[in-house]
Parts: sequence; structure tokens; C-alpha cells
Amino acid sequence: SLVNGYTNNADFDVTIVWSKKLPTNRDQLINSIHQNTGYLVVDYEEIHMDRFVLDGQEYNISHIVLDEFNKQNKQVLSGEGFLTKNILQPIISTSGFYYGEIVKDENQNLSSLKKKLDNFPQALKVNTKKLFENRKQDYINHITLFIKRGDTHALYKELVDAVEIFLIVYFAQNNVYYPGYKWLNKSIEKFKLDSQIPDLINQLFNGDTKMKLKKYGELISLIY
Repeated sequence: SLVNGYTNNADFDVTIVWSKKLPTNRDQLINSIHQNTGYLVVDYEEIHMDRFVLDGQEYNISHIVLDEFNKQNKQVLSGEGFLTKNILQPIISTSGFYYGEIVKDENQNLSSLKKKLDNFPQALKVNTKKLFENRKQDYINHITLFIKRGDTHALYKELVDAVEIFLIVYFAQNNVYYPGYKWLNKSIEKFKLDSQIPDLINQLFNGDTKMKLKKYGELISLIY
């Protein structure tokens, strides 16, 4: 968000790609520089992150080994990586990498990989669209059913999933790597995508329950 100029008031995200293995003394290093403002070292599943504050600025330092980083980006290039068991979907981490800035790359491994991402993968467009087509009618049926039942929890759970799939497909159809929900609106502005999307999503979640199916129909019509 800071690198892309979306805001001047946000945490600063940095990813360090290690050639072979992650350092084992991260906790000691972070403890020595966090200025007594609290810090957090996270190692959970594929997430390895250090969070701390320096001079009032919060930093999130993520760590990943080169082989795994290459694997994630290759998944996206091959038309996958958008519906995995990962906590952070490869498509989102690839988006952050591609639209972010490389600070240091002595062996040009990252620059070479980034260049490969210049040509948006046709397979990603095809596979995401296929997924959408396979699920679209199920979403419509389930939304209709949950409205009739008055099952609010099931309805909103279905809407979250339906909108996420729509966004992944919509961005792919427009040759943009899906950035995730956090800076969705700013990404729509940056890449000059359809400005109706934020309002339609807000109406879908906040508007009259009886109108939700209609609003979902208006949203997905943007794909065609």
C-alpha cells in the first residue's frame, strides 16, 4: 500500500526471499531492534512473518525460501494458485510481488521471475473463468435458498465465497493479478477497472435481502 502510493498511513510490507533456508535467530534479531514497542514473530503453516515498530512505523517482514517462492509464482503462471489450501493464496502473493518493488536482487532471480509475469498467463484466464462457470448456478441456487429460509449466516457465507470467485475471475479477464480484498478499491482505481464494483459489492452485503440475488446478477454480468 505504501509502495503503490495508496496511503501514507499503513504498515510497510517487505518479503525477504532466502536462497536456501530461513534464519533461525529471527526472534533475537527482532527483539534487539523493536524499541520496546512490542513485536510479534509468526511461524504458522507457510506463513513466516515478523512484525515490529520503528520510529512509529509498523513493519511486516515476511520470509520465504526461493524454491517455495518460485513454486507459488509458477502455479500462477500455469493457470493455478487461486484456490489452494494456503493461508495466503499464491495469486495474491504473486500480485504483491509483481506490482511491488524489488529492493535487492544480486543474482537477478527475482527480476527474471518478475519479467516472466509480464505476459499475463492465458491459462489463468481460462481456468478461473471455467471455475466461475462451474459454480455460478450453484451460487444462484444457494443464495435463493438461503434467502427463502431466512438463514442469514449461510447466506453471507455464500456471498463472501461468490464475490471472491467473481473478483479473481474479473481481474484475470482484465489481465490483472488479483490483489486480495485489502486494497481492492484502490486496485480498481489504479488499473482503471469498472468503478461500479465497490458499490455493487456494498449493496450486495448491506442492501435489502430480497435484492441480493439481483445485485449478484448485476455484479457477475460485468464478466460477460
